Amino acid sequence: MAKGQILAVLQIGGEFTTDEDGHMSYSGGEAHAMHVQSDWTFSAFKQEISSTLNNLKPDQFAFKYFLPKNDKTLISISNDKDLRRMVEFHAESDSTYIYVMKKADNRSKSIVAVSATPTDAFAIVPTTQDGSKRQKVCASWKNVITGVGQVFEGPKDFRDALHKYAIAHRFHYRFIKNDSSRVTAECTGEGCPWRIHASKSPAKKEFMIKKISESHTCESETVKSNRLASQRWVASVIKRKVA
Repeated sequence: MAKGQILAVLQIGGEFTTDEDGHMSYSGGEAHAMHVQSDWTFSAFKQEISSTLNNLKPDQFAFKYFLPKNDKTLISISNDKDLRRMVEFHAESDSTYIYVMKKADNRSKSIVAVSATPTDAFAIVPTTQDGSKRQKVCASWKNVITGVGQVFEGPKDFRDALHKYAIAHRFHYRFIKNDSSRVTAECTGEGCPWRIHASKSPAKKEFMIKKISESHTCESETVKSNRLASQRWVASVIKRKVA
């Protein structure tokens, strides 16, 4: 390959899933190949993408990629410097994948959590032929979180319970703090005060809910969206219940 250029595979129309360890994978959509020059401006980069993708309107999309040997963090390309860095980082790579993501869908539709480990968690109930079974399972999760003093085996168990709770009560949440000793999350609804905090007790080494808001002031997210938690995630829970 000529010096100062890389081979890029444009991915569009698919979605990401995140596993329990935070590794992200992409599936579905279409793939198109193009070369990216190191001396291009961001504007030239967008024009080439538009040409490659049948006159796509680039200003309506965000462009992201992974660093080599890192599939946990998406890096944005939004200016000339970002573009140059991307080419430099992949100078020794055979190719690099660039994910073309609709800006309005950049968080809520393109990245789907398989477990409750991402920074933002989107709890959406799937509608499929097996929807009735999944709806019953989801309904059973309304009381997986009971209140202050509830104890979990560790942060992962708490995050799993929170994810189920959010699906059952139909709200989206984001993590404010998320590590091995404490987890704090809040509802993403505009102006909604709902918040929950759990942490490890130094004495007993239990992971316990320390604070939780009683109610939401936001509208249920399922009124606005017909696609909630990933079918794979809910299906995996059903399989564990049957096994």
